Amino acid sequence: MFLMSDIIDLAIQIEKNAEQIYRKALSQISNPSLIFILQWLAEEEVAHAEWFSRIKETIDTQVKDPAVEAMGKSLLRDVLGKQSFSLNEANFSEIDRLVDLLSLAVEFENDKVLFYKML
Repeated sequence: MFLMSDIIDLAIQIEKNAEQIYRKALSQISNPSLIFILQWLAEEEVAHAEWFSRIKETIDTQVKDPAVEAMGKSLLRDVLGKQSFSLNEANFSEIDRLVDLLSLAVEFENDKVLFYKML
């Protein structure tokens, strides 16, 4: 039902969503010593999106059934396109320790892995 190119487009969007959340968190974080880590996390999400973009260039994007392709693309975009998993509930103003920030980032990465396995 889902084309690989659609899944990769979703992966790119999820990485961009996370980057935006990390950049927004820069103004919310209570401990200024965590700013560098948040900036690094945001840049890592940019790198992940670029990596997925490079993968997309290598796959076959031929459509076998346009109706199924449109339905799958719409479902992924509409239902999952704004997803940022565990980052959605994060209150960055309450995070003041490096271990807590890194735990949140690891949880987010694990959420993504689980999501991709599910697909």
